[in-house]
Order: sequence, then structure tokens, then C-alpha cells
Amino acid sequence: MAEVQQPYIDMFTVCEKVECSPDTRDVTNIIGIRHRLTFEEFPVVHPLTLYARFNGCDGTYHGVFEAWWMGPPSERMGQYPFTFVIPRDNWITDKTFKVDMPFEEPGFYEFRIMLEDGDYIAHQLYVDYPE
Repeated sequence: MAEVQQPYIDMFTVCEKVECSPDTRDVTNIIGIRHRLTFEEFPVVHPLTLYARFNGCDGTYHGVFEAWWMGPPSERMGQYPFTFVIPRDNWITDKTFKVDMPFEEPGFYEFRIMLEDGDYIAHQLYVDYPE
């Protein structure tokens, strides 16, 4: 009996913009990868793009994107279910999330993607006042 292949998260990052080819819709550029943001005052809402690439067996799959304030104490700020399709002809698919992210105070924030089979990845973002 053949083993069933589950998808996995090949890449996940927080960025300013993802550019795609108008013809193929393939990702051509990921611009402004972010690990730190600075703001003059808090609270603030800032637009972010989160990019993920999934790889694996063709099919339709489900996952959850979460935003966390790392505290202390840690607190989940939002949970957003999503669906993605890996096409039969290439076994790779990209997903972009656009988020107007509220930052209530300086500190560490974490963005997580979890798939239904348990695969999980996170990206931390440090938010602070300018130096």
C-alpha cells in the first residue's frame, strides 16, 4: 500500500509585498522581508503581507493562520482558517495573506501557520520605537 503524502510548509515570511507574473500568477519577487518594525507611537495598525509556499501531494488542504502577542503573557490576537489547493501538475502552491495588523505595544509578535496534519511554522516580528 502506498504511503499518503501530506503537504508541508516550504517557506513562510512576513514582507511588504509579493509580486506575481501577470501571465502565470507565479511569484516573481518577495519585497521587504521583515523581522523588525518601528513606529513613533502605539497603538498602531500597519498593513503586512504574509507569504507561504506549500509543497506536497496534489489535493485540497486546510490550515490556520494565527497572530500572537508574545507577552508576557502570550495571547492569541486572531485565528484565520484557510484552504489551499496543490495542483496535480506541479505539487507547489503559494498563498498570500494581507493583514491590517494592530500593534498595541512594543515587543515580540509571532505569526503562525498550522496545517491539518500538524505541520507548523512561525515567524517572529519585533516591534519597537525608533532608536
